[in-house]
Amino acid sequence: MNQTTNKRIQQKQQTALLILDAAKKLFAEQGFENTTTRSIATEAGVGIGTVFAHYPDKITLLGQALRGEIGQVVENSLKILGQHQEFTEQLVHLSVGLMAYYIKNQSLARELIKYATFQKGPEAAAFNEQMTNFALVASGIIEQAVKKGVLDSQVQVSTMTKNYMAIHFFVVGQCLRLDAPQLEEQTTQLREMVQALFTGYCLRGKSLP
Repeated sequence: MNQTTNKRIQQKQQTALLILDAAKKLFAEQGFENTTTRSIATEAGVGIGTVFAHYPDKITLLGQALRGEIGQVVENSLKILGQHQEFTEQLVHLSVGLMAYYIKNQSLARELIKYATFQKGPEAAAFNEQMTNFALVASGIIEQAVKKGVLDSQVQVSTMTKNYMAIHFFVVGQCLRLDAPQLEEQTTQLREMVQALFTGYCLRGKSLP
């Protein structure tokens, strides 16, 4: 690959990021529905054809903007996961990072999850894949608790993971639905539900706090 080709690739990547940043800015200021592709092009300082050359529609822009940030939130949560000794607190910690992000970006998160839940397409598939990977992390936490003897060996990890994810999405749904959700209150509710889920499965001497 020659120097000219490398330069073109870099310019293309820079333009794509420029458009993405412009979209994120306008989505936050004007809302998803009120932001037009033309206004994104104007904000980015490019032609509308250039926007479509990189992103076929607004939902792709929204998906790529938020999924990148969601991925970073999860990554940051994983970096300090080991600070929590109790496996239930690790699960709570895993959810809280996303809950905080969704509360901060409530209107845009609503649009993304609505689309991913009720529509089909590449962005919906990509978001659902991201959540599947999130569930795998939770599954690993529960599996380790079984291996360490904290949880009964008869615990079905896959079933418990699904139950945890149901709790996660229930509380996330409240964070998106309420007019003024409070992270502390939602975290307390999540913690109570997660602890209740595992009550009776912890071995003697290793009961939940």
